[in-house]
Amino acid sequence: MSQAPKMQELEIPIHTELAVDLHDAEQLLFKVVQMLNRLEFKSHKHFRKESRQRADVLYTQARLLRESIGNEFQQYFVGWGKYDEALLQYAYRGGGREEIETRFNKVEEVVKVK
Repeated sequence: MSQAPKMQELEIPIHTELAVDLHDAEQLLFKVVQMLNRLEFKSHKHFRKESRQRADVLYTQARLLRESIGNEFQQYFVGWGKYDEALLQYAYRGGGREEIETRFNKVEEVVKVK
């Protein structure tokens, strides 16, 4: 079993802010994609298609970045035995500011106990 990381190694405040910002960016880009789908550029259909494709790419990249950083954060907890739980591993996958902050607060509590 690997040794639990120290609190300063986890950098919980930075991870919390990053997770919230990435979630917000992902949601905003998804909204932009939806709005572009509703717009009608009657004389510039090519512009609409290109804009939508670019927005789709940005949305996908924001989502993948959040998942990638979340996966890296999970690596802190691999091999923790009873502390190797979804609560710790999936802090980045929260569905909004409050949920993400709650998840990271629980991570912080568990690490302090350890």
